Amino acid sequence: MSQKVPEEKRERHNWKSHCGPEKRNLRRRLWYRFHKTFGAGHDTSLRPFAEWWADPKILESGRHLRYLEDVHPRAFNLIATHGIDYKPLLWRKPPEIEPIPGACFSNAWAFMRLVRKGLSAKDKDIQGPVYVEGFAFGLFVKPMLHAWNAPSLNSQEASDWTFYSTSRWTRYLGIPFTEAEREVAQRCIHPNSNEVSLLFRKRHFPKVESYLTELLEKRANET
Repeated sequence: MSQKVPEEKRERHNWKSHCGPEKRNLRRRLWYRFHKTFGAGHDTSLRPFAEWWADPKILESGRHLRYLEDVHPRAFNLIATHGIDYKPLLWRKPPEIEPIPGACFSNAWAFMRLVRKGLSAKDKDIQGPVYVEGFAFGLFVKPMLHAWNAPSLNSQEASDWTFYSTSRWTRYLGIPFTEAEREVAQRCIHPNSNEVSLLFRKRHFPKVESYLTELLEKRANET
């Protein structure tokens, strides 16, 4: 996690640019833009967007959707059907450890495992934090496949370590997985390695689709 990256690419650089006490007027303008973009603010659901993005003709309509081109076509519908709309955690200060830029899935996986490793033996049976994978879209984030964390399977709070400085202006729709569930899914994709990958990419989703569909249908039947 100590990978060296240029200062201008660090999330802390974005924090200084947008979240410092001297940036209040900038944040007011950003909140105005956010509510102009998402009419209901953080009550705006990304579910209709996901259903819209599932149309191949829509994905071909502009470069602003280029980060969705690697999502498997059937994954759009799975996320639209079973995804949860999340509101972002408002980070009050930068975390002590910086996330790795461009590695949201590794960041979310590492965050979950680090926190769970620190749990006492009597707390090991609790769900959280969980890994969440789905779509993010906001003022600083073009529509993309993304990964973050949540306190539990039923929580609607997104803890986005990767984009902690600008997540307050981002909407999220995703599917949560416990550590055990995520490990099973990962073994479906990479049975002989510990490599961590986004589940809904074109080359990965067919290998894990059966497991995810069964898992999510079981959850739906239990509620």
